[in-house]
Amino acid sequence: MGQLSEFVGDRREGFLFCSTSGKPLSSRNVLRDNLHPALLALKQPRAGFHCFRRFRESVLQMSDARNLLIDYWMGHENRDMGTRYAKQLIENIEWRKEWAEKVGLGFKLPSLPLGIGQLGQLFETKIKPAKAA
Repeated sequence: MGQLSEFVGDRREGFLFCSTSGKPLSSRNVLRDNLHPALLALKQPRAGFHCFRRFRESVLQMSDARNLLIDYWMGHENRDMGTRYAKQLIENIEWRKEWAEKVGLGFKLPSLPLGIGQLGQLFETKIKPAKAA
């Protein structure tokens, strides 16, 4: 039996997470008593519940999901909203490297070694055979 099933027990109605009196939890109390102490223990900045939405948005942005689906799943009416949330992806160097490799340069680099000449102009360099020691 899973932890959630054990937590729910025999209950068949009411809120999944509620106060001892059966009323909805106060978001202020949950932030104060649970989320903020957890973030502090993880050495993360204080945040509200919106951090979960932003996290989900960044996970979707890192996936191969199309923006149309991401906007639908996130409930965005404004198509630029996801871009604002995804700014934190810039800090994910491994993900950026992965996508840079997937996207490529759009052209092939020359196979001949190039040198830089006068005024930064590229020129082909001649390869001298190395002498064996």
